[in-house]
Amino acid sequence: MQLGDLMHHDALESVTPAHRHVLDADSRLQKVIRVVIRTIRRIIDMLLQKHEHVHVVMASGNHDPASSAWLREMLAAMYENEPRITVDNSPMLYYAYEWGQTLLLYHHGHRRGVQNVDATLAGIFREQYGRSKYAYAHVGHRHSDEGRKSSLMYVEQHETLAAPDAYAAGGGWLSGRSAKRITYHKEWGEVGRDTMRPEMVAGRYAAANDNVLDGQRRVA
Repeated sequence: MQLGDLMHHDALESVTPAHRHVLDADSRLQKVIRVVIRTIRRIIDMLLQKHEHVHVVMASGNHDPASSAWLREMLAAMYENEPRITVDNSPMLYYAYEWGQTLLLYHHGHRRGVQNVDATLAGIFREQYGRSKYAYAHVGHRHSDEGRKSSLMYVEQHETLAAPDAYAAGGGWLSGRSAKRITYHKEWGEVGRDTMRPEMVAGRYAAANDNVLDGQRRVA
């Protein structure tokens, strides 16, 4: 599940589509596209090594409405003959995946947020919601953690791993950076989660380099 704004900008100009805010970006859009495609394919390949089935959700964000559309269609065509992979290529801004009695719902968060997305999702996916015992909605957009348990479902807003660019830093939006791996059971809903922060990966990388250097010194 990718909650949107994977592409920081959506055209040759590095600005937001709606309000033309100037963004930090590589000068070559094609290079950004190449990295995005390779990264997504690598993640899917890694997931296939562990799981029997992978369902891909590439939510549309306010920064990448066009890019997320071609990415969904490209992935759907790329994996159309792979029975272990399904891709949600719906043109809607709201997405759902039914997993036994657990319903997982997604929206980038730019149209509906933590306080009001639950009713919209329950209304759009009325049949799936009616069959579910547990329902969880996930949004992004604001790059900060927040959770709300309503009478309909649990709604969670997530941080991002991305560092703030000049526009975000200048605006004074202070948010943490993290990614979460949440485990859901078909009958019992959420049963576990792990949180990763960039500093954890950087620390492991630095420690690995130190071990290599120590080994080289010992050999020398």
